[in-house]
Amino acid sequence: MEAPLDVAVRFSERLEGYRTLPLAAAAAVFAKHSARVADPLRVDVVDVFAQLIATLAVVAELEGPRVEQAFGPPRQRARWAVEADDSGFAVDVVLSDRRELPSSSSNLARASTYTSDTFCEVSARAVARFGTVDVQRGYQPQAGQDPTSLNSQAVFLAQRLFDACPEADVVSVEVVVPARGASAPIDGKKRMRVGALPRRIATERSIALQIAVTELLSTERWTDRCRRQADASAQLLELLMALPARLSERDSSRGRREWIEKVVSVAALVAQLPGPPLDPQLIGRLSAELPFAADFDLRLRETTRDPSKAALDLIAQSLLQVSQGLNDAANLGGAGLRLAGAPQALAGARAEDTLPEYAGVGPLLPNELGSLASMAARILVARGQGALSPGDIRGRSLEDTSALTLTSAVSAADGSLAAVEQRLTESGVEVFASSVQEILNPTDPLLPLELIIAVDASAWAATEESLRSWGPSAREEACFQTRTRFVAMHLGRLVQVGAVLDDAEGPLRDIDPTDYPDIARRLGALLAPSVFQERADNLIGSLISASSANGWSRRRPDGWRGVQSTARIPSAESIDDDPQAWADAIVIYRELESLVASEGDDGGTFAEVLAGVDLSIADTFASPIVQAVGHLRALAIEADLHSLSADDAS
Repeated sequence: MEAPLDVAVRFSERLEGYRTLPLAAAAAVFAKHSARVADPLRVDVVDVFAQLIATLAVVAELEGPRVEQAFGPPRQRARWAVEADDSGFAVDVVLSDRRELPSSSSNLARASTYTSDTFCEVSARAVARFGTVDVQRGYQPQAGQDPTSLNSQAVFLAQRLFDACPEADVVSVEVVVPARGASAPIDGKKRMRVGALPRRIATERSIALQIAVTELLSTERWTDRCRRQADASAQLLELLMALPARLSERDSSRGRREWIEKVVSVAALVAQLPGPPLDPQLIGRLSAELPFAADFDLRLRETTRDPSKAALDLIAQSLLQVSQGLNDAANLGGAGLRLAGAPQALAGARAEDTLPEYAGVGPLLPNELGSLASMAARILVARGQGALSPGDIRGRSLEDTSALTLTSAVSAADGSLAAVEQRLTESGVEVFASSVQEILNPTDPLLPLELIIAVDASAWAATEESLRSWGPSAREEACFQTRTRFVAMHLGRLVQVGAVLDDAEGPLRDIDPTDYPDIARRLGALLAPSVFQERADNLIGSLISASSANGWSRRRPDGWRGVQSTARIPSAESIDDDPQAWADAIVIYRELESLVASEGDDGGTFAEVLAGVDLSIADTFASPIVQAVGHLRALAIEADLHSLSADDAS
């Protein structure tokens, strides 16, 4: 009886480094499984089959042209690897002059090539997935990576190609975002040398080494770590409070020298903080709970993360950068932008850390450390931009100097609010409410304020149109600078529809749905129900999924198997109790449903048009598809508002 494919893979991997198979034996194992894999091609099965090819090549010591002798032409194997995924649509295998071999930053890259004179490159292209279709994969995501990101999609495809084509010296993959043109974003385009991506079995074997290192970490004592961290935190507080004196025109040579020496000393102290000890039984428990090597590796990395040390190191390294150029404005500005991330890092560390507190040791992450780092960041950026001079700083404390920088931020917020109110008034829209909030702004510490502008829900369409046609030059001329979120209100409730302008030059973009509860809290309002909006988003998402599958089919070459996507267009009904607006929305949905169902040779049009929508570009709204979807969503909002009004009346 033949062994299942996954069993064959694990058995062969156990032989690596201990036994050698003849070429003929490796070819026989490959032949037995290839017939079942090819009919029908499924990505989860091809993933495992590719791993079988990779391990057989190692056990049989196959390289270069000898791989083809055992497993057939690399072009066929590469095609399987790409064709098995519904989104794949192009593949090629090319032999090139070895002198053109790309360099690699990885010291794991294989030195030998296909022959002494040539290298083998496998290239493939696939359409980006945006979380619309789940795919069962034989590979685990890299530690800490979102499996749905463009980077992960490219890595999955590259891993499969490297395994399916062991003779490949280079793999090039491109995950194309259709509506953005033929060139993929940087995250979805990769060209890698073999060895840059470790095989699954190599990751598994590295765990033994990690266990040994972890056991060494566990010998450290809690008290030692806590004492050193408290000492480092206290010294960083002193360095931050002394920063204005170092930037003043009356700074003394002695004071500057001692401050620099202390910065270097504290940076070394932070770098040498011992890791927090781990429960000796942790490794055994994790290895029992997590059979996949990549899962184990990810959990172990998460467990041994040291966010406190990382946050303190960020502050120490920022100050070290300052010490290396106290008279260099560009250096100070760069250090300030770096330091601006410290408050967020400290907040995250406090949320995650499990370090105990001991009497007499002192605070491990003092509460004031984040606020002082934020003040210092503003001062440094202001010095870098010329907004503060050494004379302005003379004799002032950190808090007083930071307050000077806030004056310009308040002035910018006032000017931005006036610009927005004038713009909306000219469009016939009245500002319902406004709020100015202090925020962490790592990208521009000198603008730590945010505006929230609320309009009546009935005026939202006019508001969005007014903002969309308010170009960067007009915003700049109107002195708009402060990040502003625009939202709609109805009967004192926050409607979950809104847009953001980050600055004068940035595009208009949708508010992240997860931000609405915080916005409601800031405005002192309750969230309006979004039942019909959620229904509309689900229906539109299903249409995008089905259209994406149509687009994949259109791109795939003749002779490739059909797309096996399980995306289906759901039916939608309106019941008697639903508002009339939702019944009208269903009519539009059915028209879009018919459009997607009949895409034919234009498969993917619906999905690609929506993917290309840019709120700040009026031309993208000229498409009938975009207008129909916008109308559907507007009707869903109207249905929610009707429900809210009915509830309020009752």
